[in-house]
Amino acid sequence: MDLTSAHAKMVRDLYLESEKRANRDLSDSPEYDTQKVISDFYEDWFRNTEYEVRRECAGKVDVVVFKNDDEQIYYELKTYYKSNEKIGTKEIFKDVEKLAVKIGQKPGRKAYILVAGRKKKLGNGPVFVDHHVSDNREYYDVPNQDNVFLRPSRKDVSKGQTFVLTWEVILKSS
Repeated sequence: MDLTSAHAKMVRDLYLESEKRANRDLSDSPEYDTQKVISDFYEDWFRNTEYEVRRECAGKVDVVVFKNDDEQIYYELKTYYKSNEKIGTKEIFKDVEKLAVKIGQKPGRKAYILVAGRKKKLGNGPVFVDHHVSDNREYYDVPNQDNVFLRPSRKDVSKGQTFVLTWEVILKSS
């Protein structure tokens, strides 16, 4: 099972679902809805395989993909669809720390930070968000985490009203 292809298709699927919600003027899209879209996508993708997906498990990680009951991929989500929300680094980096611990426990696990929201939120956000949107593929050192950095991964910032960005959380070699 190709998890990289699944991740890429999930990002596109989430983007299209976000656009549908934006077109219906459903601006108050909670993080829970985003979890459900990701969970439903992976449940369909992994149907009749040894993989499964669970939400809010493994120490309150938003979405976790399992293979034969062994954790494989972690997703922490941050959504910015509401008018009063601003993309902030504090909440994102708190989740990065949580994911770094998870992937440090067993080699081979992957972890992603996923940020989604309305395009009008872009441009005044954290540097690593603006760089990813503009196709700057530089790794980003996580402040106060000597051994962790973010690698820009899949994104969709097509012509519509919304965006989906992902970064892989990677541990630096000692």
